[in-house]
Amino acid sequence: MEESLAEALRNLTPQRAGQEEVVEESILGSDINQIRHLFYWLRSESRSVQVSYGSEEYKATVFEVTNTVAHMRIPGFEGERARRCRIKFEIVNILYQFEVPIVDIGPDTLSIKIPAHIQSAKRRKNRRIWVDDMYMRWIIAYQPLFGRRGSGQILEARYPHIVAELRRDEPDLYLVNHIVTEELAEIAPDFEIRFYPEKYRRNLMESMIAQEKKTFYLGDVSDVESYYKTRRTYGLINYNREYRQMLRTTSEEEAAKQFEQMQQSDMHHHLANYVCAPLMIFDEVIGHIYVYSTVFDYGVLSEDQALQIDMLAQLMNYAMSKTVVARSYFRHTFSRVVNISMGGLLFELNNRTIFDYLTFHDHLKMQIQIRHHLMHLSGEITRYYPTREGFNIGVQFYQAGPDDYKVLQNFVSERSRLMFE
Repeated sequence: MEESLAEALRNLTPQRAGQEEVVEESILGSDINQIRHLFYWLRSESRSVQVSYGSEEYKATVFEVTNTVAHMRIPGFEGERARRCRIKFEIVNILYQFEVPIVDIGPDTLSIKIPAHIQSAKRRKNRRIWVDDMYMRWIIAYQPLFGRRGSGQILEARYPHIVAELRRDEPDLYLVNHIVTEELAEIAPDFEIRFYPEKYRRNLMESMIAQEKKTFYLGDVSDVESYYKTRRTYGLINYNREYRQMLRTTSEEEAAKQFEQMQQSDMHHHLANYVCAPLMIFDEVIGHIYVYSTVFDYGVLSEDQALQIDMLAQLMNYAMSKTVVARSYFRHTFSRVVNISMGGLLFELNNRTIFDYLTFHDHLKMQIQIRHHLMHLSGEITRYYPTREGFNIGVQFYQAGPDDYKVLQNFVSERSRLMFE
């Protein structure tokens, strides 16, 4: 009787063709309350949501849910004319997929309308086998650091030798450092690559790049406002953050005087402008690349050159971080596999720093020994969650070596029979 009444109420207000769904607090006969609870769960657990927009794929997290709208943080999102996107996430081994309208696009944020009906919900097709005697070696697989368009295309074309080295399981840091040094010498003759010793006391500029983890660029020493005025170029910073903090406790004149003292010091050393890019392993700043020009040089460092230095620093950071992962989890240490299926596996990780790094570098190359056969598998991280011992990470396979799937299928079948005998 209740279902008939709900259907009758829905038929009284038919939806016009091409009109978006109106999502209120509750709709009889809809799944809105269940779907809203899914988004609340995604927010509380900080689970990742895969967003397909145009030809690009993004990773997002839900940070706020209202009655009709879900707000997500989505780093690097670039909005276009399309006002719809597809989202995908997994909860309790059920994969949900929705096509949703976009309500608003902000800086690294995306607001979508919560759908009223479940469009796609699929359970896992492959049987999982829980194992306690399986271990694997793994390494992150190279992905374009700046995407495949725009800056990503420029990077791949400008630095093919560095990119070729980064594709290796364990990059040659000596070679990468040599190439980066040669590229810096072509930009400017005056530069240094410094790694901080233990208990190193950083100056203000070094502290700024360590806090914001972005490249510092001072465009013109002769103009005191270039020290603290708001920068419009994405990825480059100056002392603007420090300046705004000063304004909370002092006047604009007093704050400007402190930067005038910095200006006088730089002019005393005959500096025209300079760039300082952080060198990092994972998320920790361990040094910097400092490039400068003087008043005796024929030219000064442009914003394009500052961005080029930033690219070189990020390539070097990736090489160092990947080398640490390779030496820790690919060359020596084995990670325990919790369960495995024909579609993927779940493995343990007890290092928080590595775990955070994998949320952005989520493609892995894995080696697993089954009897006398060493399987070479490639996969993408699709889910991860904390445990008492550390973290569990789920990987979905998308590539395997010759006969690897056949060996894995035989292993899963044999273990399945043993479980039921």
